[in-house]
Amino acid sequence: MTAKVLLLAAFQGIAEFLPISSSGHLAIAERWMGIDSPGNGLELLLHFGTLLAVLAFYRKRVALLVAGMLLFVREAWRQVGLLVLGCIPVVAGYAIFKDIFHKCMDKGLSFTGAMLIITGVILISTHWARKGRKGEAGFVEALLIGLAQVATLLPGISRSGTTIATARHLGVEGRPAADFSFLMSLVLLTGASLLAVVKGGEETSLEGIGIWTAILAVAVSAVVGYYALKMLIKVLSGPRFWLFGFYCLAAGILALILG
Repeated sequence: MTAKVLLLAAFQGIAEFLPISSSGHLAIAERWMGIDSPGNGLELLLHFGTLLAVLAFYRKRVALLVAGMLLFVREAWRQVGLLVLGCIPVVAGYAIFKDIFHKCMDKGLSFTGAMLIITGVILISTHWARKGRKGEAGFVEALLIGLAQVATLLPGISRSGTTIATARHLGVEGRPAADFSFLMSLVLLTGASLLAVVKGGEETSLEGIGIWTAILAVAVSAVVGYYALKMLIKVLSGPRFWLFGFYCLAAGILALILG
């Protein structure tokens, strides 16, 4: 059990930040390697690990934003406001279309494979995106990126890939696009974690998983996620981000075959 949990944690750490869809890859791993679905409690733990990875990577940026908000610095409040604005559409979309998204998750690996192929096309399209002309996302960009993020509730549609690709097409430069995407994930992961803890019950149940396995799972997803995030930021400093699209096409075809 421990080995399977840690393997899922490693998959989560890699796929959460690289633009290849964590939900899609977890589905492939479960089918290909005979790993059972992690369940709500373990899924929450793995997301907490990736939350720690974002906090560690952006620790200075987050500290400056928090200090700025406490000191009522206008620019800090503006940046946080843009991040919250980018998160509103996906929260509203999930609340309104929750049943539809859950039905899509139950459609199996073939559906996930099709969505991975769509992710691949989205990523490849950034090869023809106009060169960055904006240092960071503004009000309009934040809203449009947030609207695009709603589609990432579908299994196989990469959250990081879709939001970064949308930002790139809107003219936002690679590094600022990635920063905005991952800082948004920090808001979403924090909100989801707090909500799950408040709801309690089966949402936080870790039945069948020992405390040390749970701690190791968090550690693995955090460490692997940190280095995956570091790798992606490095890739975004060059012109090769779009090449991830070919990997998603291959993963999508594999999922269709396995499905």
